[in-house]
Amino acid sequence: MTYIANLRRVHVGPRDWDNGGATDYWLSAASLSGQIAAASATNPYGLSGWGWTTTSLLASGTTTGDFNSSGDQDQNHIRLDASADQLLSMDIFGGYSNLQRASKVLGYVPTKLVMEAHAQFNVDSANETTTFIGFATGTDAAAAGGAGAIRSGGVASTYFLTSDLGSDAGAAIDTLFHTWKIQVDATNTEWFIDGVSQGTITTETDIWPQPFNMIAGTTNRIALGWLHIWYE
Repeated sequence: MTYIANLRRVHVGPRDWDNGGATDYWLSAASLSGQIAAASATNPYGLSGWGWTTTSLLASGTTTGDFNSSGDQDQNHIRLDASADQLLSMDIFGGYSNLQRASKVLGYVPTKLVMEAHAQFNVDSANETTTFIGFATGTDAAAAGGAGAIRSGGVASTYFLTSDLGSDAGAAIDTLFHTWKIQVDATNTEWFIDGVSQGTITTETDIWPQPFNMIAGTTNRIALGWLHIWYE
């Protein structure tokens, strides 16, 4: 287990998400080529052996961007390339037990769960609730188990934050990398694109704890560079 403590916070990598009293959960595509492969005797670091679902994922390394440029960026990423491709964590986020564990490190009981992901909808032409990134236990962000996930509304449409309670429309779709953020408290779930608030939906009840879930449906696809989930 690797922990980095800083100012009463504990940061963990993906193999340690359900160990100890972490406050910050990280995943980086730059180090995942072996971890997204199935765990086995010859690959003990595969995330599928540590509580994850890693279905048919591809890791891609690219180096064609400019230095620190948002307009010309490229990075290592995990790609969902086919229907039902999925990166799914264990169900730990937002439940009472996990917040209480985090409180032992923070020194207070946190009130917010935050997800931030640098990701790209590299195919986003369909109005599809089955391709998304965020918090959901199932395969459809709008069905039972959907707590709040970001999806595309298809051609000539916008991105949405969707749960099984409803959706909030945001910025127009594109195929660029953005920093997506979902911030959950007991009442509202707010979402952001590149630091700009897109609106809120009502926080779902009787649905927590939740996993991190990134999944591809029929048409749309997602690429993930890095992911950070934390309590505050």
